[in-house]
Amino acid sequence: MKILFHPLESWGHMNASIGVAQIMFKRGHQIIFAITENVRGQFEKHGFEEIILHTISTPSLSNYQQNDCVDFLLNSTDLFREKDPFKKYSMFQKVFEIRAQEILQTEQQLKKILNDEQPDLILVDQILISPMIIQSGIPWILIFSCNPLSFRNDNRLPPPFSGLPTNDQSLWQKYRNEFQRTYHHYVLSNQNFLMKYFGFETLEYNGITPPSPYLNIYGYPEELDYNKIAPMPDNCFRIDTFCRMENENFEIDQEFLKRLQPNSKLIYISLGTLASIRFDMIKKFLMILSKTKHGYIVSKGRFDDGFKLPLNMFGDEHLPQTKVLPLVDLVITHGGNNTVTESLFFGKPMILMPFFADQYDNAQRLHELGYGSRLDPFNYQQNELIEQVERLLFDQQINQRLKNLSKRMQTSNLREKLSKNLEKIVNEFKSSNDKANRNNL
Repeated sequence: MKILFHPLESWGHMNASIGVAQIMFKRGHQIIFAITENVRGQFEKHGFEEIILHTISTPSLSNYQQNDCVDFLLNSTDLFREKDPFKKYSMFQKVFEIRAQEILQTEQQLKKILNDEQPDLILVDQILISPMIIQSGIPWILIFSCNPLSFRNDNRLPPPFSGLPTNDQSLWQKYRNEFQRTYHHYVLSNQNFLMKYFGFETLEYNGITPPSPYLNIYGYPEELDYNKIAPMPDNCFRIDTFCRMENENFEIDQEFLKRLQPNSKLIYISLGTLASIRFDMIKKFLMILSKTKHGYIVSKGRFDDGFKLPLNMFGDEHLPQTKVLPLVDLVITHGGNNTVTESLFFGKPMILMPFFADQYDNAQRLHELGYGSRLDPFNYQQNELIEQVERLLFDQQINQRLKNLSKRMQTSNLREKLSKNLEKIVNEFKSSNDKANRNNL
């Protein structure tokens, strides 16, 4: 069958879509990505077709210049200076206004693609979803690549993007009210602006994106999921991780390895594209770690500024993460959903330093379940960071638990079940249409 993917053009959403596309590609299905010029080639290198949507401004992702929506986040210095997740809810209003305008530029082109290609199935990983896709009459599936808390904003769970614990509800209502007043209002109002603009009925939903009536896929290991507290709806399907496989080769620089002490451990640092613009914060962080005996592989993102990495570090702007993770002993991350679940897939303990959105929720979940440590990137002491590095590297109990979790994830058949579910949706949809057509004869 022919499957059309339409992801939000940021690394986390794109990588999750690639992970699902790889599952279906292996089963012989045709994969097409509808994308803008910003990310041309990012899917073709995995063997997928690309159809380009044209916008007014189309800078190149290879230089880390993304669309206006992401650029706004990158230039929003307040987002990375403000420490309290509560105050960050209100900073997203402009983001969704910009994103709605981007959709207006490409919507008629997307409609033509749907008419020309006639896909059997559409998979989207977006916050604001194309009205043309929702109303296309083609089964569409939501790939939800965020922490599952924000899928539906359930009162039995902490509010989305709060980083609040599951066992202390004292601040839940305060944060939930603010989430509803700001972030959720911005999302819903812009989604419904788009629906009305193209002549469709408005939507109502409680999470951060419209759920699919067909199937909603989310990536989170069973051991961390919130299902025991609040089970997900029946039309949701959980896989442990989207975990795409990288095609590019990765080798650790031999000169870097020669500089390390014989008993050094290897640690992977990935703080995300958005956080990497805080040069002052990153420099402080790296200089502290340069005093340890361990070696560090650094995914630099935009972090450049002429700063030379310390001698016990090696890195590049972008690294093939799923090739790096098997080689390291510890991960220091911002807490993006892909990095978290992929690190667990390879059994790596984590220090999580969240900056915004569901990074707070992931950091809190791993901390409270004992799979990692949460550290405030705005407020920590040198000895605190170093102590957490040493503890997680050599805590045998945590590392054994992670080894068991990794083994369970790597032997799971959920990815195969997902592919069969998607095929079943298409087959049942075609069967019901055939039956309806026969009844109309």
